[in-house]
Amino acid sequence: MRTILSLTATLIAAAAIGATAYAADIETPTKPKAAPYLEFAEQPKWGGWYAGLGVGSDWLRSDDSVFTDRSRARPFGQLYGGYDWQFVTLGQAFVVGAIGDVSYSGARARVSRDLAAAGVTGEARQQWTGDAGMRLGWAPIAPVLFYVNGGASLNWSDENFDNPIAGSSFHASKHPGFGWFTGLGAEGYIQQNITLRAEYRVGQTDFSDAAPWRTLNNQRAMLGIAWHR
Repeated sequence: MRTILSLTATLIAAAAIGATAYAADIETPTKPKAAPYLEFAEQPKWGGWYAGLGVGSDWLRSDDSVFTDRSRARPFGQLYGGYDWQFVTLGQAFVVGAIGDVSYSGARARVSRDLAAAGVTGEARQQWTGDAGMRLGWAPIAPVLFYVNGGASLNWSDENFDNPIAGSSFHASKHPGFGWFTGLGAEGYIQQNITLRAEYRVGQTDFSDAAPWRTLNNQRAMLGIAWHR
């Protein structure tokens, strides 16, 4: 009997020692690391088609200060899109893209205070704008792109100008003009195919010599959201 009990105790002790040694060989499970704020199935790339919607503020004035918005911003909306090509040089990702957009703006500017005090009346209204051009960007980290852009513009506006002192007047509805734009911005992925964009542009439109001014200048600040294919 004692022999059986001694043997049983020995087997239990051996089993305990073996179980302890086995457990020591098993890696202790660790808690998974917290996921970063932005996590993607794969690193986002800036190549391919995209389309987006933007809203922002527009400031308008003429180059000779006949018209001025007196620092009052007006809202505008924009549909934009384009195609990007991404390439890597010296370990850095760069982007070249073709861009295009159509905007409708509520920007308007009245004659300057000095002209208004002299009895001159008038107003310029920025309406439809179509832009086409290129952008060049740098992606220091995959989800974020910093870029500059530029190109040509086709604008339609309404203008009127009456100068009773000089006996001159000018009126034009849906008046077309050609010009240019340039800007800079930043864009970042918030989902696998969705980006947010912040952009600032300046532009200038040349109108016909029949107008009492040669150009209208505008500045735009925009926030946009886009879907990338």
